[in-house]
Amino acid sequence: MPIKKLIKNIFKKEDAKSPGFKILPDRPLGPDEDEDIRFGHKDVAKTVFSLIDNAESPITLGLYGRWGVGKTTIASLVRDMASKNKMMCLFFDSWKYERDSLRRQFLIELDKQIFNKKFNYAKKLNQSLSRPEELTFGQFLKQIFKHVAGRAIGILTIIIVAMALVWVVTDKPVPTLITLLYNLGILGTFISFILSGFEILKGSVQIHRTDSAEGFESHFKEALSDPKLKDKVLLIIIDNLDRVEDEKAVGILSDIKTFLSDDGFIKNRVKFLIPCDDQALRAQLRAKYGESFDTDEFLRKFFNLTIKIPKFIDLDLYVYVQDLLKESLVPEFQNNRDLEDVIILALRDNPREIKQFINSLTSQVVLSKERKLEAILKNTAFLAKLLIIRQKFPVLYEIIEEKSLRARISLDTNEIIELYKKELELKDYEDKKGKIIEREIESFKKFNELSPVNEENIDVFVTLRQSKEEKSIPEWSSLVLALEEGDEGEATEIVKSIKKDEKLDQLDLLLKSRVEKLKSGPIITRLVSSTMIMLCNIKEKLPKFFDTAANYFPFGQDFMKVYDQFDLDTVFDFWYENTSTSKKFKIIGPVISLLASRENDGSPVIEDEYSLKLFEIINKKPQAFKSEETNLKNHIESVFFKHPHLTKLNSKDARQLFITEKAASKYIDSLEKSQIENIEELKIILNLWVAMDLPDGSIFNSIKKLGELMTAYDNSTKEEKIIICDGVARFTKKYVAKLDPNVSPDQNQFLTEVSQLSLNLAKYYDDLPESRTSVINLIDFYSLIEGNPRKDALDNRIKDFILNTGETDMGVIKKQTLKEWSSNYSDSIINRGQKDIKFVLDKEIYKYLTPEQNQTLVVGLMSNGQNPKPVLDAISFNVHSQEALIKDMIPLVSKVNPTDLADIFKSLIELGVDKMTDQIENFKLSIIELKKLHPDKSDDIEKVVKAKKHQKLFNPGQQAELLGEESE
Repeated sequence: MPIKKLIKNIFKKEDAKSPGFKILPDRPLGPDEDEDIRFGHKDVAKTVFSLIDNAESPITLGLYGRWGVGKTTIASLVRDMASKNKMMCLFFDSWKYERDSLRRQFLIELDKQIFNKKFNYAKKLNQSLSRPEELTFGQFLKQIFKHVAGRAIGILTIIIVAMALVWVVTDKPVPTLITLLYNLGILGTFISFILSGFEILKGSVQIHRTDSAEGFESHFKEALSDPKLKDKVLLIIIDNLDRVEDEKAVGILSDIKTFLSDDGFIKNRVKFLIPCDDQALRAQLRAKYGESFDTDEFLRKFFNLTIKIPKFIDLDLYVYVQDLLKESLVPEFQNNRDLEDVIILALRDNPREIKQFINSLTSQVVLSKERKLEAILKNTAFLAKLLIIRQKFPVLYEIIEEKSLRARISLDTNEIIELYKKELELKDYEDKKGKIIEREIESFKKFNELSPVNEENIDVFVTLRQSKEEKSIPEWSSLVLALEEGDEGEATEIVKSIKKDEKLDQLDLLLKSRVEKLKSGPIITRLVSSTMIMLCNIKEKLPKFFDTAANYFPFGQDFMKVYDQFDLDTVFDFWYENTSTSKKFKIIGPVISLLASRENDGSPVIEDEYSLKLFEIINKKPQAFKSEETNLKNHIESVFFKHPHLTKLNSKDARQLFITEKAASKYIDSLEKSQIENIEELKIILNLWVAMDLPDGSIFNSIKKLGELMTAYDNSTKEEKIIICDGVARFTKKYVAKLDPNVSPDQNQFLTEVSQLSLNLAKYYDDLPESRTSVINLIDFYSLIEGNPRKDALDNRIKDFILNTGETDMGVIKKQTLKEWSSNYSDSIINRGQKDIKFVLDKEIYKYLTPEQNQTLVVGLMSNGQNPKPVLDAISFNVHSQEALIKDMIPLVSKVNPTDLADIFKSLIELGVDKMTDQIENFKLSIIELKKLHPDKSDDIEKVVKAKKHQKLFNPGQQAELLGEESE
């Protein structure tokens, strides 16, 4: 086959595998990609190079431009031109080495790019701050003249002049003057000074570190002195300066000015090109030196020359966007003028940002294709618009994201603008002049007007999801329109068609979702009322819709104003009956104002029968009536306190919401056992007792009455005792701990009542062996009450429960309780754990024990013939003494199941048995004993012993004994 045809076929195969999109490369273009360089960057590069080439050193040229406009691309072109014109060029990416010493990395890059690692700086420059270095004799003499001779001659001259003056004035002989100098200590000081100079030179010098000022300058000069740079100019391009930390950016500028350009040795050899965002650079300078720092003056002094990348021509950008969209290979992007306009309008003057945005948009479209979201694929321009809002107006996007999932919104309304403004105000976007919010609003308005693409259902563009139900019912939009307009006839015909296609379940979910999205307002009122009438007519039940509609009823409306839209027969006979129990109460809630109405004389408008029914409904789900909490409390205190009404409130929430302390106190004070007719009545009373908010006096009285009640029921049925214990438990846990001993009428009497309760509980525990979980938590609570005289009796019951209760009953004990028991009753916990490894592992008991206790637990498990490895693994072999544990475990090996022997080997090896020769012999004996006890498992045991990883544990003689062989 011809080569051309072969290549063509290969490319055909690759095309067949094409995913239908391409991620655009996000990197600066180099000279080798000449055909892709746009926007006049080549002209700019030629200009920059010409300026550098013709300027005398030193020169530092600043190439200004924002991120993404092509600074690095231009710098790369300049580097290529410099290389072709016999300049040496160093391209240093300061951002790349931000976390390292920039001076050291600069020298390493210089060595690598210019000298092909001749100086070996990568290794050489990792030196310490200073190091000793032996001196040659010549160097030693040089250092003497440098550090000692000059200073000594100067001081000696001063001494001679001083002696001459004294001699002239005093006319004393020279020997006498020398004696005087000696007596004054001046000669000794001079000699000591000379000797200290020699001490400085004592065989070593200090070499500066690379990233110190002196070390950096020294190495840089060393490199520039290389013959390779003779008669050549070194162009240094420092890129990404504006992206490093403030301190380092300013440090690089300082180094350039101080070490790399000003020195006479350097200035005729080096030129600089600094591509940077001047605004970012100014911010770095202000961060370093303060807001008042004159950045303009600094940059004028630093840069000999600057050139700013010109703004791009709109037509160039337009063609660029078109080309990128074409290159993306996404079909929905091709010849899409709306999409092109949105991108150019929002992202002009930044090619790299445009490329990144198209990549992000591509990812969203690929996901939309995967999810078959046709609405998005038909309007990718609006998707782009939303992504730009997310990028440019993040606060607004948060509003769109939240609102679109709950209500129908549009970007072309004043409502969205007002919401945006309020949110900006909440987030304190105002500056001192109060202009920021105004600018943000106007900026969005302008963007929205110039890119008019829009969508009615924004939520799918935000979530990139469309439910399968919406896809399965194409008539959905028409049905919603009919229901919201109150056209039950049209809606009925549509639903009949949906029913025929067996898609009522999907419709149920869609209506549920619609109610959750709208939640309140006249639209949902019409929607729900029309839907109820329509469904009642065709006798169809949509349980999810019923529940959700009940949850939001009456949809934020004043029920009295929209009451006529709801037929009561439909509401009670159809909606209420077909709504789940947990939602029924919300249907009744809106009528509370009618049921609570009073006559002029203050008497209820409604009959007792109706008020009792209302109390039953309130009791089922009282949260529906929470808005009427104050009125209901007043009704109960004054009118409905009597037994038939109050006992209807037999749910916890109802009691807490609507029974006041005053009503509760009256109820407790009047309660007698004779009022309790049956078990159900007992439950109601106890539930009410627990849930009511009681003043301290009633709480104290309740403790006493509960003790009396337990005594009264001492000879009753087990079921009644269990109910009483449950009520006592819930009441005492809620109230007893809150009692302040300083406030209680009599602390001693309080403990007396607690003592009586404790005795009753201990007796109930003994009398109810099948139902001890009903009382054990209560016993645990009372055992912790400080000063309880019956604590020992309760502790004994808890220990008994730990040791003897079944797995099912133990399963209901909370982890926190087990943690406390592991501390308070550790012996009982360990005792049970030694017999029940499942209890240890399932309840994670080992987490609450000390290493010593876990060690005891492991030994106990083996004593009971259980495999300890799961526990050792769980505690990561963290025991008090591994050596002691080995000694305890080995004699017990004969007690374990032979099938667990491999695990025993692993555990002992992990603990370090291979380092204990004497214990290996004992291990051998225990295994031999295990074989004797389980002769039918002898082969299995020997198989474990023969395992390669186990053989090396024993010597040949021991191996022979273990395998029943004669040793050689």
